[in-house]
Amino acid sequence: MSNSGSEVFVNLQSNDGVLHTVDIRLALQFGAIRDIVEIENGKYSHDVIPLARVDSKTMKFIIKWYTGVQDIGVCEETTGMQVLKGLLKDQNAEPLFLLQLLLASDYLGLDVFLEPGTKLLANVINSCQSTEEIRRLFNVETD
Repeated sequence: MSNSGSEVFVNLQSNDGVLHTVDIRLALQFGAIRDIVEIENGKYSHDVIPLARVDSKTMKFIIKWYTGVQDIGVCEETTGMQVLKGLLKDQNAEPLFLLQLLLASDYLGLDVFLEPGTKLLANVINSCQSTEEIRRLFNVETD
């Protein structure tokens, strides 16, 4: 949202204490934040919104993903998936990080991330040849 040509930003604090200043348009994509943010005269009602279940690495990634999708100008499933794959590859991210991203997105209520993210995670799991491979991938110990 804009007010007199200026953009509105929200301060989000990850669980490790890092502040993230994000455009209100992104913040309003988070169902958890949309419910508590009130915009009055171009200003939001909270100084800092704490995110108890999201660390800074995850938050930075989500912001980067959303910005990448918005830069393309389309937020459809295939575009979201392509941007997600590219960012994960650029960071040499493990499948466990993708799971962490999905948990954070679920907590935030970021539905536009959940669909491409869960499909990508399903593809990763389906590419495994055995349950042992899945356990190794996600650091799950055997009984």
